[in-house]
Amino acid sequence: MNDAPIIVTQVAILLLSLSVHESAHAWSAWRMGDSTAKMMGRISLNPLKHIDLIGTILLPLSIIMINLASGGHLPVFGWAKPCPVNPYNFRNPLRGLAWTSFAGPLSNLALMLSGFIFLKFFVRVAHLPNGNPLVIIFLYLLIINAVLFLFNLIPLPPLDGAAVLSGFFSRRYGEFIERLGPLSFLILLGILWTGVFDTVITMVIGFLLTWI
Repeated sequence: MNDAPIIVTQVAILLLSLSVHESAHAWSAWRMGDSTAKMMGRISLNPLKHIDLIGTILLPLSIIMINLASGGHLPVFGWAKPCPVNPYNFRNPLRGLAWTSFAGPLSNLALMLSGFIFLKFFVRVAHLPNGNPLVIIFLYLLIINAVLFLFNLIPLPPLDGAAVLSGFFSRRYGEFIERLGPLSFLILLGILWTGVFDTVITMVIGFLLTWI
């Protein structure tokens, strides 16, 4: 199969998914009382509003180059420019920040489930072959958003999971993370480098695909 259409598909889906993720943050913050992101035009599906040099451009390009050089098929992923939020504008700063943080991963979960539903329909009902463009599009919609959903819920800053856990379940966790300081980032790197996250995401995606 030609790699070029796969790469274009992955990049397009990644940009869409990141834009939806950041728009969800901005929309949630606005609904909770903080209009900072809304005034900056971040409630938008325009990728140009959310591009981050490293997360949106350099990292995806690096993965693409690795795939081309090795013949691998690593999913292209990354992150967007952080959504500006002022929690002091929320009626309840801790809870408002938790909901705003949770909105991003929830949007990826919705896209992942959409990919799953459409993929199952095209494979099981329409009987389209694996190489069909619609099958490829919704397969990568599922995979990329599964990665974004699970990655962003890791309860370590700067990821959304830290604010979600401390805001909804344990304020002591937020205090614990603050004491950890830069070590939390090193722990996150360790999770990625040791392959722990890869193992989890492979199991989750594999489980989902068994139901297709």
